[in-house]
Amino acid sequence: MVGLTMAMVEEWCEGIERHNGEFEIDIEKSMVALTADVIAHTQFGSSYERGRKVFRYLEELKEFVFKHGHLLTIPGMR
Repeated sequence: MVGLTMAMVEEWCEGIERHNGEFEIDIEKSMVALTADVIAHTQFGSSYERGRKVFRYLEELKEFVFKHGHLLTIPGMR
């Protein structure tokens, strides 16, 4: 976790240096990517980039359940 966080901070610092101290950071996007990277490393032994397909499918599943979850019936849920 520390190594991945330090890599993210280094990317931020490089962006700041490249843009003479004026650099906008999308914190939400960075935190989502960092969280996914940590999960990928700890659960799958790979990086977020390699697990991107899995995370994309999970995001699609989350959106589907959010939109259509009321239509799903699972035996024994009552």
